[in-house]
Amino acid sequence: MQYLEPLFELPQEIRKCIYTSNAVESVNSALRKVTRGKGAFPSESSVFKVMYLRIKELSEKWRKPISNWKIIQPQLIEIFDKRYTKYIEV
Repeated sequence: MQYLEPLFELPQEIRKCIYTSNAVESVNSALRKVTRGKGAFPSESSVFKVMYLRIKELSEKWRKPISNWKIIQPQLIEIFDKRYTKYIEV
């Protein structure tokens, strides 16, 4: 419960963005799909190669901008200040 409560303290726009774009689960699911049916890989590098190619395909697909970003970004800056702004150009 201690990990869930901070989520509900965030503004509604940020929560909706998190709900609708759970990128980690999406990537994990996509990687499981490409490795599940293979049985065995000849080497560790071949697994990395398959995963790299899948992530490249996904990154081309994820070009869609986040809805309400102009509302969400100032909220993130207000909440996280330098922890957020040091990684972006505002």
